[in-house]
Amino acid sequence: MSKTLNMAMAICCGLLFLTMPINVAGQDPQTSQQHQAQARQMVQEVLDRWDWKTWDQLLADDVTLTLKLGTVMPDQNGELAALGMETEYNGREDAKKALKKVYGELKKNFTIEDEVISGNEAVFVGDLNVSHKQKQAQPIPMAVYLEFNDQRKIKQFTIATVDLRPLTQTAVSQAPGR
Repeated sequence: MSKTLNMAMAICCGLLFLTMPINVAGQDPQTSQQHQAQARQMVQEVLDRWDWKTWDQLLADDVTLTLKLGTVMPDQNGELAALGMETEYNGREDAKKALKKVYGELKKNFTIEDEVISGNEAVFVGDLNVSHKQKQAQPIPMAVYLEFNDQRKIKQFTIATVDLRPLTQTAVSQAPGR
């Protein structure tokens, strides 16, 4: 999958909330840009040490974890698709319980193709490789969105499979000669 398509997928699915450098009332543009750069550096430092931290160290007390994974099943054409399911967990303890159930498989089967880090937010886009009826693993597009607080902890965590068919259909219908 091309990087452009992955980015378009993240944008179309509402998972890419880029923080643009904006001027805060009373701050000059340089101060605002410095704040953005410091936030981005903080996020990168947390991500660089991710594997060495516990969920207690990573998650804020008031974290909201949203799983939009659905059930991966064959659609009417026999192709694998994620069928709708959205679950939200509030608070660190509930989020930890949910992550313990899904994180091992995600870590093993999710391949990150692109990442975007802006301010205190990060988006990872890639593929979740799943198998169906002894067939070769097929990729299901997936995105992960993280928003960090000032204490370097995740306050918003979304993991979502993404259905690219609407995006593909729109792109095809807008192609020249259609």
